[in-house]
Amino acid sequence: MNNYSILSHSLYHIDIEKESIELDNLEKGKAEEYVKSIIQKSLYAKNIRYYKIKRETTEVVGLVSALIKEFATRVDSDVAATVEEEGSENEIDSISGLIAERLLNEEIKTQEKILRMNREIRKGSVIQSILRND
Repeated sequence: MNNYSILSHSLYHIDIEKESIELDNLEKGKAEEYVKSIIQKSLYAKNIRYYKIKRETTEVVGLVSALIKEFATRVDSDVAATVEEEGSENEIDSISGLIAERLLNEEIKTQEKILRMNREIRKGSVIQSILRND
């Protein structure tokens, strides 16, 4: 996967204390650079973790599928060969936001569970990208 391009991306900061997510308007060039560095590190890492989907019916799996379908529909129908057109990202942004909200909700639940152990979940962000293998 050496030659690929980022077709769409989003970066959300997750704030458990404020119980909120914040969309960061990361420039496309910076996003590509960041995502490519993560992919390269992941491809060549010795200690790799994989995520196995336990159930196809979970909310996040459904949202990711909807995100991919929405994007594929736009490209296939020539409505927008790229999602950079004005207003073309509304549905994609909405779905990405729902995925980030779901992560926030799960982190809040987890924080409540581990609070008794005097531990806190680290602050973080979630970046979502749709890539095309060229």
